[in-house]
Order: sequence, then structure tokens, then C-alpha cells
Amino acid sequence: MTHATSAPQSANAFWKLPERISIDEGQRAEQFTAFLEARVPEQSRAPEIAPARSRGLPALPARSRSETDGPGAAAPPQHAPAHGLSPSGPPPNRASGQAPPAGLTEGPEALGPPDEPPEPATTVQPFTPRYQDVPDTWKWPLGPYQQAPAELGGEWWKVNPFTGPEPWRPVETSSSPEPEIPEGFTEIFGSRPEASDFSSARSHKAAEMRWEQDLKYFQRGGIPDGFDKAQVDLASGVFEKWDMGRPHFYEGRYGWMARFPDSAIPDFEANVTASLEVSHIVVAKYQTRQLLHGVTPAVVHPFVPPLLVSTES
Repeated sequence: MTHATSAPQSANAFWKLPERISIDEGQRAEQFTAFLEARVPEQSRAPEIAPARSRGLPALPARSRSETDGPGAAAPPQHAPAHGLSPSGPPPNRASGQAPPAGLTEGPEALGPPDEPPEPATTVQPFTPRYQDVPDTWKWPLGPYQQAPAELGGEWWKVNPFTGPEPWRPVETSSSPEPEIPEGFTEIFGSRPEASDFSSARSHKAAEMRWEQDLKYFQRGGIPDGFDKAQVDLASGVFEKWDMGRPHFYEGRYGWMARFPDSAIPDFEANVTASLEVSHIVVAKYQTRQLLHGVTPAVVHPFVPPLLVSTES
């Protein structure tokens, strides 16, 4: 069992190996550095700025390229932005906002316009972007910016379906006048619905849209064509007897109609021919609508279906 618990001689030597190493860590680093310097060629060594940075010293600014430098003479300045990034400030020895000299091919200005546009000019329409100038890739037809005519400022405006084809032209904001109410319309359809008369904004909007549609197609009121005053008075007596009020006749989208604004259902309408020739049928339709909405008339017309009356009784 001895061979199972004892380690081989080679293993004992391996575990004792760290005890035999007495080389100082600093001495080992110096030897390794000297070895690398002996093998790395002189022309391939890193510039002097690299050892200075590794020792924690501040890095020296790199020399900017000039017109006499070759293609690989020096690296671009550390502060020069990459293509498409705006520099943090104006270049040295040049006033802020001053244009670069003609023929400039070096420096941050030669990298092309930045991705972000310049500050917008003072605009009358603050929600429409416009600039004195934009990069060529942003101009029409490559980009969405179009130039306004010289008499309108000559600026570059962003054009899209929301701004319209010519956003540089002033937009008239004058509100449309209130439509003229024809004679007899208010007596039949009432005045414009008020929000305070409805329980929700949706119901008020729906009533207002119906009122505007009725006003749009309203032609006239009075005695319908093809009938006389005697027929109107006879039918009106029937409706008043059955508590529907006096009917009002008007010509609108669907021709001549009878409306009962004095009844319990002011928007109830019926065809003018049925109203004047078979008035009791119209009374039965009116009471049927009442019963379907849970309202039982004081006297039920005999033309009303008995099933509705027995159900409500």
C-alpha cells in the first residue's frame, strides 16, 4: 500500500520548484525588457510618447500634418474628430465661425460637414427645421431639404408630408367664419349642441356632427311639394292627439321629411308621404321606438304590435 500513498520523486521535485527560484521580480522585468530591445528593430519601435504614457506621464501632443509632410509622415492630431463627428471647439489660430481658407485639404474642416446640422436660424414657424446651409447629401433630391426662393430667404427647409411641398410660404391661420343658419333650420333642428348637455365628449361630438350634416344638406322648410295646407293641418291634428306635437316639414338630403322636435324623441323622422297620408302608421312607429327604449306611452296606439305592449306591461 506504500506505492499508493507516496508521490513520485518527479512530483516532489515539481512542488519544491518554487522554493529553488530566488530571482528578484524587478531583475526579471529588466532582463525581459533588455531582451525585447535587442530583438526589436530600431525603425519598428513605438514613438517616444508610448513609454511616457506607460510611466504615468502626460502624453505629448502629436504634431499635426502640414502640406510638406508625406502620406505617412505623422499620425493625425489626437484632438481631430473622426469623420462625421463635430469638433469640440474651433481650430487653433482661427476665430470662431470663420470659414476655412480656400483650397484647404487638411485638418478637421477637410473631413466634410458634420452629421448634425448647424444651429437653426430664427424661424417664424418653430416646428419646421430650416438652416442657412446643409450638407450636399441632405439636399434635394438626395435628401429631404429643399431651398426656398431668394425672395423668401433662400434657406434650406425640411420638406415632408407634414410640412407640405412649400413650408417656407406663410400659412394663413384665419379661422373659417360660422356658417350662416338658414331660416327655419333652428326651429326644426335646434341650435348647435352644447357640451354641457351631454354626459361625455364622444356623445357631444356625435351630436354636433349630425347637426352640421343636417345644416349642410338643409334646403328649406314649409309645406312639402305636392301637398296643401289642408292635408298638413289634418295630419298635424293626428300627431298632436297622440302626444307627438306638431310636425315640421323640411327638404334635406333625403328629400322632404317630417320631424317632431316637440315630442319626447326630437330626432324622430318619417317620410313626408307616410306622414301626411298614413299618419297612424307613423304614430305606431313612434310608440314602438318608445317601447323599445323602455318608455310606455300613456295610451298605446292599436297599431303597435301587442307583443311589445305585453312585454312592457
